[in-house]
Amino acid sequence: MDGRTTGDGVMSDFLTATTLMDIRERLMLVEPHSLTVDQHIKWSKQVSLVSLAITAMENVILTGISEKYVQGLPKINQAAAKLERDLHRLKVGNDAIAAVNLALGTIFRIATLIA
Repeated sequence: MDGRTTGDGVMSDFLTATTLMDIRERLMLVEPHSLTVDQHIKWSKQVSLVSLAITAMENVILTGISEKYVQGLPKINQAAAKLERDLHRLKVGNDAIAAVNLALGTIFRIATLIA
């Protein structure tokens, strides 16, 4: 891990990507038809380079998020296993309550017949 997966690293990368997007947006405000051939070539290269930089930053951000997810996966799996155990206990508890309820209903019917 290169330190970029920390919250600050991802936020910094996000701000960099946002800045690059702003730069590209400003470049796109240029009217290409108003440029000379040489200017148009330079402008096209700038747009292309900024777009590549944005893609690179997006990849860095996604890698950081993916690494954070992978790091948290064991805890997620533990929580899911605990949830499964808790749900099983709840089902067992509900089954016990249903059995007691059935027994009480039977006892009540017998008591009603005897009375």
